[in-house]
Amino acid sequence: MKTFAVFLFVCMGFSLKAHPQNNDATAPPEKEITGSWEVWISGTMGYVATENDVYRHYTSGAAMNALTIQANGSYQWGEQKGKLRKTEPWYADPEKTYYQIFDSRNNQYDMWYKKDTDQLILMFGESGGHAATASRIGKNKEEKNAENIPKNNKSPKPEFQPASPAIAHYVVNEKVEINWSGGWYKGTILEIKDEKYKVNYEGWGSLYDEWVGAQRLKKIHR
Repeated sequence: MKTFAVFLFVCMGFSLKAHPQNNDATAPPEKEITGSWEVWISGTMGYVATENDVYRHYTSGAAMNALTIQANGSYQWGEQKGKLRKTEPWYADPEKTYYQIFDSRNNQYDMWYKKDTDQLILMFGESGGHAATASRIGKNKEEKNAENIPKNNKSPKPEFQPASPAIAHYVVNEKVEINWSGGWYKGTILEIKDEKYKVNYEGWGSLYDEWVGAQRLKKIHR
């Protein structure tokens, strides 16, 4: 009986090593990963063969919902809210810290911070394959303007600025082009609220819908 108990204990020990457990969920994340991020699915390269030739075909990536991470580990990814949990996936690099995160469809991802490019790398939780890349959202226009105000008691004289596109310029179900990281992608306006537009990227499901400002939209000229 004692021999069986020792054998069972040893087997359990090996099992625990083979399947690393998540660390303390309340542990604060690295300071570098806090903030707001634009999440982007990478493009893919494929090949199409004919009788005589092989053609290379590139499928462009698409935007996912914006991700915001607080210093206490709380996050909001689109409509999904949760708390980051440190984890050790089976493919873990010992020099990286991984965090478990879920999207609005409860799909699991393992995320780590890439310091040299200041990006977050999201891996599929089950397979460990690359799922998406997140780039830090830069300071908005108001923050930049605040930095340029002279440090004295006089307010700078406002310069004339052309009017921003009015809400009436776009309507629900209108086909538009959407700016993402310098590129323009076709899509459709789904909703309008408080001078923001909820858009769907053509060819992509509702998981990748997001709210954007008028400055990221332009009409499709026919």
